[in-house]
This record gives sequence, C-alpha cells and structure tokens, in this order.
Amino acid sequence: PQYDDQGVAVVLVHDVKKGFYKKFLYEPFPVESSLLAVLADHLNAEIVAGTITTRQDAIEYMTWTYFFRRLVQNPTYYGMEGLEAEDVNSFLTATVGKCLDQLEMSYCIESDEDGRNIYSTVLGRMASYYYLAHQTMQHFADNMADNMTVKDAIQVLVDSTEFETIPVRHNEDILNTELAKSCPLEVNQYTMDSPHTKANLLLQAHMTRAQLPCSDYLTDTKSVMDNAMRVLQAMIDICAESGWLSSTLRVITLLQQLIQARWDTDNAFLVLPHMEPNMVYLFSQLQASCIPELLYNIKGEYEKLAKVLRAELDEQEIEDVWAALRRMPILDVQITVNESEVLKCRDPPREADKWIRVTAGSQVSIDLTLKRLNRPGREGTKVFAPKYQKPKDEGWMIVVGHREHKELCALKRLAAVRGSSRHSLTIVPEHAGRAIYTVYVMSDSYLGLDQQYDVYLDVEGVEGVEDEEVYYSDEEMPEWREKSATDGDSARMPLSNYKMDKENDDKIERYYDYEGGALGDISEYDGKISDWSEEVEDHIASWE
Repeated sequence: PQYDDQGVAVVLVHDVKKGFYKKFLYEPFPVESSLLAVLADHLNAEIVAGTITTRQDAIEYMTWTYFFRRLVQNPTYYGMEGLEAEDVNSFLTATVGKCLDQLEMSYCIESDEDGRNIYSTVLGRMASYYYLAHQTMQHFADNMADNMTVKDAIQVLVDSTEFETIPVRHNEDILNTELAKSCPLEVNQYTMDSPHTKANLLLQAHMTRAQLPCSDYLTDTKSVMDNAMRVLQAMIDICAESGWLSSTLRVITLLQQLIQARWDTDNAFLVLPHMEPNMVYLFSQLQASCIPELLYNIKGEYEKLAKVLRAELDEQEIEDVWAALRRMPILDVQITVNESEVLKCRDPPREADKWIRVTAGSQVSIDLTLKRLNRPGREGTKVFAPKYQKPKDEGWMIVVGHREHKELCALKRLAAVRGSSRHSLTIVPEHAGRAIYTVYVMSDSYLGLDQQYDVYLDVEGVEGVEDEEVYYSDEEMPEWREKSATDGDSARMPLSNYKMDKENDDKIERYYDYEGGALGDISEYDGKISDWSEEVEDHIASWE
C-alpha cells in the first residue's frame, strides 16, 4: 500500500458457478424499492412537514422517489399491469388513495368534504415526531383510557406495531412460559409464541431483574427497550392531550421503572447499587424513608452513611452507594401564582386570605423556580441507571392537574437542572369557587425523587356572566314532550337561547307560556299540537 497505486483481486470459484459470478461482477444488479410497505408513514411525515397538502401533491411526490424509477423499469414486481401513461397514473392514484385512507382511519390526517385538501392531526404529528407507525397511533386512540393501571399501560405499550419484529425463535414459547412464572403480572398463556407477549415478559423481567433463560433474550431486551422509550413518550403526550391526569402520571412512573429496572412498589433504596431487600432496614437507623430524606440527614458526611452500611456491605460497595447518592438530583421547588407565593402545607388553609384569588375564565400563570441543592459531579447530569444500556441525561416533567376532577391541565418537559431555572405554565380555571390544583415535579429517570405541591385558588366569577347550557347537537337538546291536562307538570319549551321575531313570538305565545308561567288546559288545542310542533321545528331550523 505504501508503494503501489493499483491492485488486482483474484476470485477463485467453482467452474460451474463461473458464469454466475461474472454476471454478478460485470452487470448491474437491480435493487428494488421497499417504499411501498411503509408508504403511509412517509406520506404522513411529508403532510406534517407541509410538503403535501393535497392528494395531487402526494401523487407528484411519488414521481420523485426511487420507487417510481423502479416502477417503470420493473412494473410486474410492484403489481402494475402496463407501462402506458394511463396505467401509471391509475396505479399511483390508487396507491396514494389507499395510503391516505389508511392514515385517515388511523386518525393521523383529516380531509375536506371533497377529499382534496389534507390536514395533519395531533396523532399524525406525534407519529412523525417519534417515528411511530400510523397503526400504533390508531391502537393508542382505540385502547388508551383514563385511570389505566400498570398492567394496562404495559399491555398498551407492547401491543404497538413497533414490537411486531421481536423474533420468537424455535421453542422460545416454552422459554416464555417458564419466564412468565417469575413475572408479577399475568399474560395470556395461549399467546406465548407472540412477539407482543415476549416483549411484555422481557419488560417485566427487566423491572424484576430476573435471570433470563439465554443470551438471545438479553439482545432482545435491548431492542425492546430502545422501542419502549419513544413509544412511552408518545403515550405521555396522548394522555396529556386527552386531559387524563391519572394515566399520565402512571405512564411517567412506568418510564422511571424501565430506566431504573425496578417496580414502583419496590423500596426506593433498592435503586442504589448492591442494595437488596434484606438490607433496607439499615436506613431506618438514619431516620430516612426516602432518598432525599437520607441525603438531608447525612448532610454530606460519608462516615455517617458508612457507619450504618458496614453491617452489610464492604468498603468498596459503600463507596459505590455514596457515589450514586451524590449523582442523584435533589431539587428545591418554589411556586408563585400571579406573583403570589404558594404556601407549602399539607391541609387546605382555613384563612381566606391564604387562598390566591383569581378570575374564572382568565389565564393563571404558575411560575416555578427549580434550584438544584447538590452540584453535579464529574459525571455531569448523566443518570445513574446501571441496568439501562445507553447513557441518558436527566430530565424532568412538570404536570399541573385537578385531582378532584382527575383532569390534567398542563404538562411541560424540562432538561437537566444544573443550578437554578425558572419555568411557567398556564391554566384557565373555568368554574367559580375554591379549587385545589396540584403541581407534580417528576423525574423522567429516577424513582423516589418526585415532588407534589397543592395550589389553593379562590376563583371568582365574572359579574353578569352566568354559565349557560350549550347544546352541540340536536340529540343533546331536551326532548319535546306532549302533556295532557291530567299531568301534574306543565309543559316547558326551552327557547331562551333563541331570538324570535314578533310574528313567531305571537304564534308560540298562544300555546306556551315560555317565560315560566303555568299553562292552562291545552285540550282545546287538541289536533293543533302536531301541526304546531312541525312549524316550530321549521322555525328553529331557520334560526339555527
């Protein structure tokens, strides 16, 4: 290599295969396009980006792809019958139309009544952002709900399209059956050969820290974890978009569980290295029930911690525990609402002046100041997660919700906090009266470091504005009932939301006292009611 500027490669083959290799070396080998199998997801990404806004744009986009080049060269491979312009046009139109219909059924796009203009939806934008299949978004829309349990959240996660490619090798259904015995959540015993069931078992085994039956399962676990992270982020966004407080908190906790390889029901000290369930009792000697409390009590003194842990751990293991504790971020949270400081108390204050006054229907700004109490060490803001296969930076999620109504009002993702940072979220209280909102400051990586604070608001109504009942369709309006004179109740007609001219007013007033007075005997109008009701329905249609 240091002296020659050219080289000769000699390929020795069997004589009967000589012709095949010569053709392979000297003639171009055709490579066909695989775009058709994932065309719907590509179109969705272009619709979200704004490249495609109509069906015609989608067809023109296809002509710029490698798929189109191979289509006209090898039409039979892609199922096209001829090479005429009409054949190509009809094939592309049918292909694009089928993909757009799939996206619409998956709630990823919407179209006009004529079907020409195309618009992306929230689910479509999530699919493009997290690189998820449109079938996954349809699965989420159909199966996710409020108040999901951990079992429900894991099942929704593993049933995603992204886990269909997890290999189930020969006789692995038997291994899956054995692995299921060491997992706390039950799975369908008749689907042990399914990749979704295997993904479920691998995630449970990861959080249980169970022994895997073979090395192939370790490789499969890494693949499952890679997909699970982005799928979980999309699930959090969908729960937040739907206003599901309980499900959002549950999915965020599941994210913490997967990164730390622990269940949320496990003791918080088990995330520390070398700690086993039979050693947790040691921390009671330090009057600590959680990691922040432990860090506060030892006050940065290594010997306080080591003196207690030496009963179970050697010196090197104690140093590992100490190093892990120093890496965990401990935040001090200060909250203000419309520049009024929020009191940190467990029970609602009795004094009226301790409730922050706001106006119903107006925006309320919740400002948070996050200050990290322990400085990052040489590892920076990398998460301590020995069972997670990739380096990960710390992150936080701020959730504002109304626990009584089980409603999520705001969510914001934050990067790692190194020193001090300020963040703001906005909510809009709708109803007058006292309301308690809860602010959750949750880590996206650590179990046991979450904080929550109650915000006590005294919501004042706007004078002269009353809550009106709004009907979004004819089906939601109160039914019209014809009552005879023998009924004790008087008939009522809900016309207060409509404006009537004097002629229509006179017609109705002859039969109904719609301002609230009791009706007299309406038997004299027998035979006229049906004609009158049809006339009123026609008037209502015109008023609408």
